[in-house]
Amino acid sequence: MTLNRRIFIRVSGLVAGLIAIVTWLACAFAVSHHRASTKDIFSAQLTVVSDRAERLMLLDDRVALKELLRGMVDDHDEVEYAFVERGGQPYIHTFESGVPRDLLTVPSESAGAPATHELERATGGRFTDMALQVGDERAGLHLGLSREAIDRQVLPQVLSIVALGAGAVLVGLALAGAATRLITREVDQTTNALRAEITERERTQQELARYRDQLEDLVEQRTSALAESQAKMRQSERLASIGTFAAGVAHEINNPLTSILMSARHALRSIEDRLNVETSLQEVIDEADRCGHIVKGLLLFAKHQPSEKEALNLNDVLYRAAGLVRGYGGRRNVSIETATDDRIASVVANSTEMEQVFVNVIKNAIDASDEGQAINVQSEQDGRSILIHVRDRGRGMAPEEEKHAFDPFFTTRAGEGGSGLGLSIVHGTVTEHGGTVGISTESGAGTVITITLPRSPDPASERIA
Repeated sequence: MTLNRRIFIRVSGLVAGLIAIVTWLACAFAVSHHRASTKDIFSAQLTVVSDRAERLMLLDDRVALKELLRGMVDDHDEVEYAFVERGGQPYIHTFESGVPRDLLTVPSESAGAPATHELERATGGRFTDMALQVGDERAGLHLGLSREAIDRQVLPQVLSIVALGAGAVLVGLALAGAATRLITREVDQTTNALRAEITERERTQQELARYRDQLEDLVEQRTSALAESQAKMRQSERLASIGTFAAGVAHEINNPLTSILMSARHALRSIEDRLNVETSLQEVIDEADRCGHIVKGLLLFAKHQPSEKEALNLNDVLYRAAGLVRGYGGRRNVSIETATDDRIASVVANSTEMEQVFVNVIKNAIDASDEGQAINVQSEQDGRSILIHVRDRGRGMAPEEEKHAFDPFFTTRAGEGGSGLGLSIVHGTVTEHGGTVGISTESGAGTVITITLPRSPDPASERIA
């Protein structure tokens, strides 16, 4: 069933129902009003007839009284019977077979309006008995009004009301049809608009989903490329640092090699003195071990290892990093002073990456220092955080330099071979380890770089991938 038909059936049913209720109420009112007006009319006539009956009863003219009552019955279809009773006995009546005994017991009004009683016939049907006392005697005048006859008189009016109701139903159905067409047209237009909007929204959502998938793929590709670029940047910075430290490492190795050479020559001259030979050989071994440690530290720094994390003591990493750059600082006549707290807790970090962080920060501090100055490297624990401070006494940073200190490729030493990647890599690596990098600087008073890392939740934890 179409929407148009469903709406029409419901609207027409509502209209027809309302009109039917109004029609029924109008018919009921018409019938009730006609019954009441008929009773009022015969109540007035009953008073007039009562006066005439009183005079005829005084004259004891029964013939004239019966003609009077018979005229009431014959002249009015509504009047079924008329009789006068005296002392509870029939006096004059219009019944063919006598007055029914139950009517003799109906009381009559002594004054004012007649008494009205609604009664039922033994054969079926209802009628109204109107009774009024005649004179001062114990006599009563009764008129019987037929309910069916009264209702037949109002039937044409009822039929007219029904006809008007039927016409109103037809007009209502026509209006319902017009209203239904108007409503369905509006509904169809709204539905079509909603369908078009839903279709457009679905198309937009599909486009958005497609763009989102493309964006996610692009972000994944760019993220992978960025991670690869960062890895290459770290490796390039590490290799650049190795080149920078090469002269210092050569100087560091040259000293033990000189000692080895002198000890070997002394041993040759003292070949017969066993004690001197053993002492010289032990010096050779010690200095060779020293060379090995220097070369091993440099190789570990240059080696590219996966970002595997383990529980570390940052003091050990800090000492190794200071050892790697000590020769670089020596060539610039800048010393490195370390003051570590042996009670600090371990952190979960990658040893090689942390070593590169400290190397970059200390190297930057050396580059910012003048000859004869010292770099202070300090470790401490503050609650659940481990702090590493690297302080120089150089010229400090200008506000604009401090603002861009962690930007890739930003450097104030472009003419001296600075790449601008040092602090950028430091910031990225520390952030990956859940830490922060802070800068405190003052023009002419130097700079303090503070690296903050969370302490290990379990200092005795094993290696963490």
